[in-house]
Amino acid sequence: MQLFLDFLTFALPSGFISGAVTWLVGRRKRQNDLLSQMQLSIDLLCEKYNLVLQENVFLRQEKADWQVLQEELNIKIDKLTREVSTLRKNITKTTKTTKKSIKTPVHETENTTTPSSSTEAQSIKTIHPVVERRVAERLRRGKKEGGED
Repeated sequence: MQLFLDFLTFALPSGFISGAVTWLVGRRKRQNDLLSQMQLSIDLLCEKYNLVLQENVFLRQEKADWQVLQEELNIKIDKLTREVSTLRKNITKTTKTTKKSIKTPVHETENTTTPSSSTEAQSIKTIHPVVERRVAERLRRGKKEGGED
């Protein structure tokens, strides 16, 4: 027991026991602080993850909306492209027909002094509708003026 008392008289004033006790308590506190700091970090990361996840969901929905809109526009573009192609074919066909029909009656009417009404009717049928109206109006005016003389 004497040995124990000698040890206590040496350890107590030097702070050996109090240092060991303080170290044990401090170690436990540091571990608890570390755990609480880790928990705070985890909570912060969870909050940020949830925000990023919400933004991701929003962006995916927006992307889906844009893709639907893009698909609708692609369908419209395809439709318009087909329509333009059809119109170009019709214009090409009409211009070829008009060129042929305009060349033939002009040469025939140059040789005759008064064109017959059947030749006029044939040339009018093969011309574009707008041109057809204008030619018909001119022919009517010409007949009215010619009939008055």
